[in-house]
Amino acid sequence: MRIKTTLSCNNSKITIIFLAFSFVFVLLSIFGGINNYSPVPYMDMWDGTISFYLKSLSGKLYPWIAQHNEHRIIIPKIFFWIDLALFSGKGISLIIVNYALLTLVVLFFSILLWKKTIPETGFLSFFIISYLFSWIQNRNLFLGFQNQFILAQLLPLCSFYFLYKAKITNGNFSIKYFTISICFGVASAGSMANGVIAIPLMFLYSIIVKMRWRVSALLFCFSIGIIFLYFNNFHANPKHGSLLSTLSQEPVLFIKYILYYLGGPFYYFSGKGTFGLFFAQISGIALVISSIYFAYKSLIDRDNHHLELALLTFLLYIGGTAFGTAGGRAIFGIDQAFSSRYMTPALMAWATVLILYIPLLNNWARKRAIMVWFPFLFMLCCMFPFQLKALNKPKWKLFEDKVAALALELGIPDQRQILHIYPNAKHVLEIAKKAAEENISIFDLYPIKDARYRLGKSKNIKKYDVTEKKNNLGHIDEIYYISSGKKEFIRFKGWCFNKADFKLPELIEVVDEKGVVIGVVLTGQPRPDVAKRVHKKAIYSGFKGYITDSASPGDKLWLLGVDSNFMCQVTVPDTLGNYVATTKALSKITVTMDQVLPGNSWTGTDYYKSNFDGKRVLGSYVKSDHDVGEIRLKLQKGDSIYYRTGPVHTSQIVTIQSNSPAEFTVPGAKDWVEMNFTGRKLPDEFIVQFSDQGNQWGEWSAIALRTNDDGVK
Repeated sequence: MRIKTTLSCNNSKITIIFLAFSFVFVLLSIFGGINNYSPVPYMDMWDGTISFYLKSLSGKLYPWIAQHNEHRIIIPKIFFWIDLALFSGKGISLIIVNYALLTLVVLFFSILLWKKTIPETGFLSFFIISYLFSWIQNRNLFLGFQNQFILAQLLPLCSFYFLYKAKITNGNFSIKYFTISICFGVASAGSMANGVIAIPLMFLYSIIVKMRWRVSALLFCFSIGIIFLYFNNFHANPKHGSLLSTLSQEPVLFIKYILYYLGGPFYYFSGKGTFGLFFAQISGIALVISSIYFAYKSLIDRDNHHLELALLTFLLYIGGTAFGTAGGRAIFGIDQAFSSRYMTPALMAWATVLILYIPLLNNWARKRAIMVWFPFLFMLCCMFPFQLKALNKPKWKLFEDKVAALALELGIPDQRQILHIYPNAKHVLEIAKKAAEENISIFDLYPIKDARYRLGKSKNIKKYDVTEKKNNLGHIDEIYYISSGKKEFIRFKGWCFNKADFKLPELIEVVDEKGVVIGVVLTGQPRPDVAKRVHKKAIYSGFKGYITDSASPGDKLWLLGVDSNFMCQVTVPDTLGNYVATTKALSKITVTMDQVLPGNSWTGTDYYKSNFDGKRVLGSYVKSDHDVGEIRLKLQKGDSIYYRTGPVHTSQIVTIQSNSPAEFTVPGAKDWVEMNFTGRKLPDEFIVQFSDQGNQWGEWSAIALRTNDDGVK
């Protein structure tokens, strides 16, 4: 009795530890959703939510059943419609739905584990809470569009479970549970494309567990009907890969993709990298072998393993999902298998495998409990570092997304900025125009709402407090001209700061010397460089926005805070275009190695180690992206070189050293471009300095100079 009491006490302590972990994991996951929330629609949301809702206002059925890529997301569209119709499309209700659906998933597995475990393994009910709330699936939590990725697993899981319940209820077949399972099965087809196989798998399950022939026949009819309705007028996405071509042309890649997909969680838990890839592949193999083992074991004695067979049917469903995903997405690269949106089905697959292992774990725990709880505790410790990432607030991304929304509100086709939230500026501008007219989503929220109507208004600059003016600092760092076809706009960024109360308005109007509003900018961009030079509280002093092309280099502009007394005067800077012209058409290089001045620290190359006949590549990339340095060239007006940057180029600077020096952040060039020094403001002779000041991922730049031949390889 004394031994049993001690054991029970130890079990309680272990359970409390796992309970504490589950509380922290859930809390961190919720913080992550709050930190990453943005009211700006992201990527698929423009077509799948905004455009869908606008089309649904016609009252026709087609917008509801129309394809989104290869999916018919009928059930998710219900949530999208509610968010837009009742909550103006702010997206908060959609994020709540994501967490609510995940909570239902957790409850399902946790209750099932609680019923099957013994006191020594009771901690697993709390382990599964931490595990299923893992932040590795973060995009399925903080993006409002992603509820389908949870629904597409939860609905089939429920359909298989209730079909199992229909079979075993009081020894009789339950029509109630069977009806519920059919409803979940049909709904599965309206979640994502993989949901269409739910009812066919229910039919397979009915055959395996020897249900009445009428039940199997009905499920077969439902399967045929669902497949017919789903693929009626179906159009394959030409941008995605073909299952048959991937299988025939890249069979090894196809298999590896599936294994990485299934073992994806352990890629993150083991720290990513080379070892993470290896461990993910081994984990994927382990899941497949475990599934085959339990399938064999359950089929031998199928009359006593109906639940296990239902869970194995769900694993087969996840396997089919991985199979189909590999066929369409493997062409995008093996790393795509680790996308956070794919981690939800992988996590649920492993939770299912855990339930299948419970009898074995119970036997081990009776002999020596530490053999069971210690590996799971160790696993939680490995999961915890990634979970802490939920505390990081992506201020930079949230700011850039909002500036992109400002571009849409103003009708400016700024492809480079809009790329933050959608790949095609022209297409999304059409959607945004209609959304702004309806005042939905981000276009119904300050400071984006009606920003276009601020342009052209007159402002009385004299009414602003002169004392307040002295406390404000500001500077425009760079401007970039954007053509909309009808008129020119200027995207410009810089920083401003109030050194008295350290506060900045969220929205600033840009006013010319005549008192006319010619643009608007948003504040809040992270500027650690300004914080270092001006004041530590100026960390978010950056601004970015748009003005009309009525402003020219050298003009004085006023920055006036909306609903605040903030005001400061700034000068429009010169543009790189006045000095340098760039073109993607590579023709010739006139600058030779002899024109490189002493002190060159660009002793590396570009990341891709490019090679040109008769030319030499000099770059800041020596050993890694962390390398920095500079190179100076003595040039004449009309000279040309090749130039290239990494994917991040905010710290890549070009400086023109002459009687009128000028400094610019160079535009990004993921491929080689020709840079011609033919600008009207250049003197006949000058010195140009290229500088890489960035030490983060993707920050590097390189140039190519002539040695002898001009041939390009």
